Amino acid sequence: MSSLSSLFAAALTGVLGAFATGIVATAVNDWFHFYNSRGIGGGLTTVIIAAGGGIAFFILGLVVSRTLTGTPETAFYRALGISCGTVVALAATILLGGWLRADFPPKMNGETLELAVELRAPAGFSLPVQTDEADSFAGVRAVGGQIRLHGPLNVRRAMRVEGRWTFAAIAPLLTSARNRELVIHIGKVADATFPLPLAARPGRSDTEWSAWLVADPVAGQAESAPEKRFSARYRVKSAGLTQEQMEGEKAEQEQARFDALDANSPIEAWLNHTVPGTPEARITAAMNHIVSRPTYVAELAPVMVGISDDFALMALEVVAKLPPPQPALLPHVAAAGRDIARRIREVNAGAVGDDPHPSGGHSASQRFTAWMLAARTLRETAGGDFTPELGEILQQSRARPKTVLLQENVRGVASHYLKLWSHVEPLPGDPPPR
Repeated sequence: MSSLSSLFAAALTGVLGAFATGIVATAVNDWFHFYNSRGIGGGLTTVIIAAGGGIAFFILGLVVSRTLTGTPETAFYRALGISCGTVVALAATILLGGWLRADFPPKMNGETLELAVELRAPAGFSLPVQTDEADSFAGVRAVGGQIRLHGPLNVRRAMRVEGRWTFAAIAPLLTSARNRELVIHIGKVADATFPLPLAARPGRSDTEWSAWLVADPVAGQAESAPEKRFSARYRVKSAGLTQEQMEGEKAEQEQARFDALDANSPIEAWLNHTVPGTPEARITAAMNHIVSRPTYVAELAPVMVGISDDFALMALEVVAKLPPPQPALLPHVAAAGRDIARRIREVNAGAVGDDPHPSGGHSASQRFTAWMLAARTLRETAGGDFTPELGEILQQSRARPKTVLLQENVRGVASHYLKLWSHVEPLPGDPPPR
């Protein structure tokens, strides 16, 4: 067999080998997740593996073609058949072995699944002042393995239930391993791991809420009482629900939570049902309950300056919806204004930059918008003043002209209303209100 024929046979074997190696690498990685296949880096890894396979099988084809004897035609086809057959046989063997050992995601009625999770913090747990939502998540993994994909844990929508913060999360269910665990991560604040007593192939009964699970003790620390650890419950749901189904399910859950409230439920639980998008009948019922509480003013006051932005916004917006007059709320809304000025002052104290501390600016900006709604309402209905607080907010918002959110959402509005309320003219740099 000539050298040219040998090289041609080897080249054909190498091309087939590169193609087969790429298919095997992609399939096996999808099953076992040896490397991240997403993005440019993952694609380059697959190309490198395929190229390596092509080179190896090129050498195989060259060796086979040079060792066979016979007429040039028969030797060429025999060499090509042996080398290409070896490529196909090896690829098929690896694929079959990998498929038999692969950990495929469980399905129900042909649909992929995920876990809806409710996480309950220990008694005395405090919400983090600032948490990157992207760094707060829930995930499921085989014991001793890695999380293949995690889902969001909504810290900003945490609710107080029976005196403990409760979070909602979604965790993709991508492993059928018999021993699995649920992993919760809340930024730099907390981690929790729960044994997951879920069948390898979930059934219809698993779509109901499980019993509450208690997190495993933290490694290296003395075992604490269950009430001092995170707890969680879960239920299996389809990951392929339509938007209408998801909205309907969410509405049913919110109605169920509302129906479960009673006179002893914290005011935050009732505030959750006053936000825009809630059915008007439920908003009216929640507002009626709030004003019927003899201590609702004292209960709203700490929420307006609390660490949770969502609840602070709800509380301030509720003030504007309460039946007038509400003179008892005047000092508390004024205190909320001073708290916003303090928050802007903290943003100003950060490192110099084009837009320092965007999250801090966002928090103060949101609170200021809700505070203005409450302040304007109480000025009209209860004789409130609020010009000292507004003036301090305006002064602080002027300190860092490059903090975009504060300039657009706070400074322009504050200077406009300070002129209306106290005839104080805006400075040349004050933007017009949006």
